[in-house]
Parts: sequence; structure tokens; C-alpha cells
Amino acid sequence: MAYRGDDYPEYPGSARPALKEDFEALRHACGQLGVTLMHESGGHFFNPASWVINIDTRTPNARGFVSLGHLTDEFLHAWNQRHGRGRNMDRRLAEQHIGWGRTAAVHGTRGLGSNQNICFHKLEALNFVDSKADVPRFIWKIPLATLRAFAYSWAQDS
Repeated sequence: MAYRGDDYPEYPGSARPALKEDFEALRHACGQLGVTLMHESGGHFFNPASWVINIDTRTPNARGFVSLGHLTDEFLHAWNQRHGRGRNMDRRLAEQHIGWGRTAAVHGTRGLGSNQNICFHKLEALNFVDSKADVPRFIWKIPLATLRAFAYSWAQDS
């Protein structure tokens, strides 16, 4: 998966613009997690120290919009932080997921190596998909089979 700035071309939902209703659904999902949703300039990120997801709506991606992929990516970081990384994986994989999560919490996911960054994002999706948790409305627009295939492709990047 090639990362170009804040554009994740292979991340599920990255080609679909996020609509107002998707932002509202994200706000609702964040409220259920106890996470604050902000829209400040400075990029898209989840800050685990302050329990804040920031979706920069002022600086769109290379395609000219904020995508469902951006919303999903940051939501899954917050979801995994709240519900426990590695909880729905075998022990070896869980240890890797937890370790990368610690690095990401301190340095951001860009603090991981390129392949580790890609794999970490897939493990975030895997832990969520295998949890059988309720899927927020904005993620409904991404076929679950697509999110599942992305998540289960983690091994090719490890």
C-alpha cells in the first residue's frame, strides 16, 4: 500500500468522499467511545493522550476531499485504544499489534516503518472486524467484505 501524504489509496473507503451524514455518524460513534471529534487544520489523527480524533476538513486529500477511509482509519485507532489492541487475535499477533500501538501512541503511525505502518493499520481493522462490534453508520458504506479483505491481508506486509 503506497502512502502519499494523507492519501491512503488502498485503504477501504479512500475513494469515497465523506458526506455531512458520515461526519454526523462519526461524531455519534466518537461520543459512544468517549472521544472528542475536532475539525482543526493539521491533518487527520487520533490523539490517545487527550482522546481526540481530528479530521482536517480544511485540507482535503490529493483527490480534493476527505474520504470515508480517513474517518474509518481514525475511528479504528480510537476504537482499538478503547477496547484493547490484540484482544481478538492470537497471542503472537496480539503482541505485535500492542507493541506497534505503543509506538504509534507516542510517535504517531508515521513513527513506524513503512511496512509496519501498513500492517498496523490492517491489524487495527482486523481487531475491529473480528470483534463483532456494532459497525458505525459511516462504515456501512464500505462493504464489510472489503474491510475484512483489507484486514486479513496484514500478513503480506509483515
